[in-house]
Amino acid sequence: VEIVRVEKPENSYAVLEEMVEHVKGLLRALELPYRQLLLCGGDMGFSSAMTYDMEVFSAAQQRWLEVSSISNFETFQTNRLKLRYRGEDKKPRLAHTLNGSALALARIVAAILENMADGVIITDTAGAVRLINTAATRLLNTAPSNALGRSFAQVVRHYQIIDLWQQCRVDHE
Repeated sequence: VEIVRVEKPENSYAVLEEMVEHVKGLLRALELPYRQLLLCGGDMGFSSAMTYDMEVFSAAQQRWLEVSSISNFETFQTNRLKLRYRGEDKKPRLAHTLNGSALALARIVAAILENMADGVIITDTAGAVRLINTAATRLLNTAPSNALGRSFAQVVRHYQIIDLWQQCRVDHE
């Protein structure tokens, strides 16, 4: 899921912080250990003026994995698009663009599995897999029309995380 904003230059850095807080709120709701990194110039893409990465800890890999990246591109993209707005002085000005990934879903699913020790993984004879734990259940039950629950099941099938889940089940028995 991508987050994209087009803003006036004077608002772009405040909006960048709002976008970072949005992603941090998602990670807090999932009760995942995370850290926020402000990337240095050498680690950013050449088009970005400022980038934050959000990482969750992977117990299986014993390292932090990026699950979100939020950037302010200032006028780089708008200049190429010729995307302008008129200020109060009626002169055309380049807007700023901000892009971010809300969460990398496959890594978030793995992080939920690894970090929720109180979770229970259930498989039935048809091979359907369900994860039941405190944070995931609360998030699924509060999602509008349980849309997140459907997405969660689709992701499981798509990335075939079933093998990982079955290994977790064996490890916890």
